[in-house]
Amino acid sequence: MKICYNMTKLKGRGIMSSILVMGDSHEKRKLVNQLFEKYIERAILPDTIIHLGDGYKDMDDIVENCKNTGIIRIVGNDDYPKKEDVRVVTEGNIRFVCCHRDYEFLHNHEIINVLQLIRFVASKEVKDTEAYTLGELSGILLEQRISRTNIEANPEINTVVLLSAHTHRVELEEVDYGPMGGLKIIQMSAGSISEPRDFNPPCHGFIEVLDTGGASLEIRENQGLSSIRRLEVINQPKVDTEL
Repeated sequence: MKICYNMTKLKGRGIMSSILVMGDSHEKRKLVNQLFEKYIERAILPDTIIHLGDGYKDMDDIVENCKNTGIIRIVGNDDYPKKEDVRVVTEGNIRFVCCHRDYEFLHNHEIINVLQLIRFVASKEVKDTEAYTLGELSGILLEQRISRTNIEANPEINTVVLLSAHTHRVELEEVDYGPMGGLKIIQMSAGSISEPRDFNPPCHGFIEVLDTGGASLEIRENQGLSSIRRLEVINQPKVDTEL
């Protein structure tokens, strides 16, 4: 594992910050390290590295060696005995919601109401880098629904990106959950870096948050870091701030 304390972070070209996203490594720590070293070889040190679970300990070497990089690790269903959790991260005008399981799974199994989740994470009640267990978050959303509490929107948040793993499949698209006060909603699952279950190779995600308020979201294959799927987010001022 290469030590990278002095590596220059990716800046310029209107890029405000960069995020490397991976998940479902399933005790393949070597693959995690190899992927990270490919970016180091290209003189790219992401500002943040997110591991979306099922391989929580596979990030140990990166945590140990990269003290100047933000590390976010999500607990997956195979990361026993820890409880699955959800992390909320804000970069510019974009709020990332990091969870191991697919949001449709959580919604369909009545664990989390996706519409309430989006309204909550885009509100002023949520601060940067918040962490919740699934149980805590579900309880918060249920309490708000019962009390019909009015949630004050955060006018600085234009986009919510739902990051998930678990399915080992690639997904990257803007979704429509109905009137959301002008918010863009993006679902992104970057597949698995070790055990893909679709016709894609082992892959991961790379996100560049732009100083214009938009972002470039890309799914890349591990071997050569070439693009599999790409989505450009161009943020416009929200129509209103009612959620």
